[in-house]
Amino acid sequence: MAIVIALHRIDLGWKVVLFGGLADGMLEFAMSLIQQYLLGSRSWNYANEPLNIGGRTTVPFMLFRGLLRYLIVRFILPLVLWLVHLIDDTWHTRLATILLAWILIDAVGTLPAIFLYGSAPTAWCLATGSRSISGGFR
Repeated sequence: MAIVIALHRIDLGWKVVLFGGLADGMLEFAMSLIQQYLLGSRSWNYANEPLNIGGRTTVPFMLFRGLLRYLIVRFILPLVLWLVHLIDDTWHTRLATILLAWILIDAVGTLPAIFLYGSAPTAWCLATGSRSISGGFR
């Protein structure tokens, strides 16, 4: 979403920071809920941080990541687009296929690890109200 806004009007950087930060905060909050209720564990707890939202994300972190999105869109994206346009058209499909295969291989390794993490030995944590890893993987 931030990239679309930035490509439309790059001079409105505050929109990239704001919407990018909000999108990141919503994603972090949702992933925290999914992990807690699907896997029964919780990897982070921002309850003691200022301006936290349910202990799952914080406004300062959201704004910082929004600023990082602006810097990526403003400086790195144009460079990447320039490099992509240097690639011969016959290689676009080949490179896209290689990158898709790389993503699929990563997913095949990551998804079982996520479910193993959820089934690892855990202990109930009173501070977070959820389980936390207590002895590593067995």
